[in-house]
Amino acid sequence: MNIDRVLVQDFARLHQGGATADAGDEFRPRKDPEGNPTGFSGQAFETAVEEHLYHDLPLGVYPLVPGGTPTVWFGIVDWDAPRDPEPERQAANVTTALKHFGVKAFTEVSRNKGFHLWIYAANPVPAQLMRNALTAACLLVDSPILEVYPKQVALSGKGFGNGIRLPYPSSAVTGRQIIRLGSWTLTVQEFVKEAMGSLVSTEKLEEIAALLPAPKPAPSPMPRRRRSDLDKLPVPVQEMLEHGPLGGDRSASLFTLACHLAGHGEPREAALPMIQQFDERWLQKFTTRPDRDRRYEEMFDKALQQVSTTQQSLYRKD
Repeated sequence: MNIDRVLVQDFARLHQGGATADAGDEFRPRKDPEGNPTGFSGQAFETAVEEHLYHDLPLGVYPLVPGGTPTVWFGIVDWDAPRDPEPERQAANVTTALKHFGVKAFTEVSRNKGFHLWIYAANPVPAQLMRNALTAACLLVDSPILEVYPKQVALSGKGFGNGIRLPYPSSAVTGRQIIRLGSWTLTVQEFVKEAMGSLVSTEKLEEIAALLPAPKPAPSPMPRRRRSDLDKLPVPVQEMLEHGPLGGDRSASLFTLACHLAGHGEPREAALPMIQQFDERWLQKFTTRPDRDRRYEEMFDKALQQVSTTQQSLYRKD
């Protein structure tokens, strides 16, 4: 077997991270008996990449490189069906948004039923900057941002954060874990050449990240409720707060809770923290969005309108 050493080195350069993982059916970090990451840099990492590309040993990488200011070499957005509507369209929309800024993004047909969008930095950049830039690009085209990597911008303890499987494992199912550029499917050689020629500067990421809306102050913390206070809420609200949503649609679940609260006459200052708490605990629909507070307010206002319309309809029938 002829192994392209330059290809291995460049692929490793693009996907440098702070730790590696075995990425077969399970995703397991590679670490020594003391829990420290192994095989994530230098010749050891190039060997891991060679095994990934040529020897049926698929590789995963944890993007976050620890340090005083944690950094990353690449960023990803992950969309999966049915959680995210039309993942391929989401990837195309965000690709277009980034292209407007002169940033080339690469779309991977992921392992199962989704799409990954990758961009690569010319130098290690602060993890927060990469996350902010990709989040801003998604928000420009109203695309979901539930899974933007790096998911963490700092680490604690011996954790590595969230990892991602790398594209082009030699063991991949045909048509999966490959990169598209527009309508073209790239070989691994073509992909590496394109990616190495399209590295994104820190200044460009800063330009995009500057468009991220400033988050509003979080709603006032919900006053601690005594059991007797919780009992005063409608039974459906009690059940949802304590046991989670009844269905799988996150927007519908949040709106249902908002309608129950609005119909019960719960004041805005009490209802909004409960909606946020429910989302953070059970759904994570808007929790990572910088405009989350506005989203909760809009949902509660819509619920108030829905309740009012329903009540007026009932009065007319009487």
